[in-house]
Amino acid sequence: MIENQRHDMTISRHLNSNNHAIGRNGKYISRALAEFNQYESLRNLITVNRERFSTFTKTSIKNSQKVNELMTNAKKLLIAASKQAAGHAFIQLPSNLISGFTEIRVEFANTSDNMNGLRPIISSLLQVMADPSNVGKDAIRAHLVKMLHDVKKSISQRIDELEQRLDGADAVFEALLKNIAENKTRVQKLQERLDSERVSLEKRKSVLVDARTRSANITNLSKSAIEIRHQQCANMREDSTRRVVSNQKLKNIVAQIEEILQERFGQLKGFFIELDQ
Repeated sequence: MIENQRHDMTISRHLNSNNHAIGRNGKYISRALAEFNQYESLRNLITVNRERFSTFTKTSIKNSQKVNELMTNAKKLLIAASKQAAGHAFIQLPSNLISGFTEIRVEFANTSDNMNGLRPIISSLLQVMADPSNVGKDAIRAHLVKMLHDVKKSISQRIDELEQRLDGADAVFEALLKNIAENKTRVQKLQERLDSERVSLEKRKSVLVDARTRSANITNLSKSAIEIRHQQCANMREDSTRRVVSNQKLKNIVAQIEEILQERFGQLKGFFIELDQ
């Protein structure tokens, strides 16, 4: 029975250790799931911001291209006016050129991009162009053409920078998404390993619980057997005591009979001695 009790204690220790491992495994699974959800949230956030950045940048490029086109048209109108002036310091511009400058100014007003701080400058240039008394002068037209050339150059550089920024951002976003995908794969494999470990631990727990139950049953049976054995031994001791008492009573009776016979029939003593032997 002592050996069974030791076996019970050993099983209980293993079961406690297994339960601790199951609890620890559960914590790791929860952490892995939380980490996976964080990566998934980050992936969604990056995807949304990538789309927003792409839309914003492409819109800026489109606006810049539109403004650049307007500046090109304005420059063409100024060059056309200079050709009509034919070297005169001042001419009266035809209405179609004035309406052309006005149309460009209105179209520019409908754009919303700040153009890297160039918007106030462009607005001022277009305002000057909208005044016939200004664009009719050869010197002013020359300055306007030069300034439009510089503005167009700045806008073209801005377009190039925006396109490069978009390409660079795409590469960065792609690298981030790839890294997140790799981490999600790593966490998924970790979850699979932890799930497999959990199943193994649950099976081991089931085996240990079954072993502890069987061991407890054996211990109870051993206790019952020992109790029965002790009862049997006690019964044997009582029976032996009764037999000793009974034999002693018989010996006492025989001794009394012998004493009586000795007193009355001495010659029969030898006979009873032989009989007793």
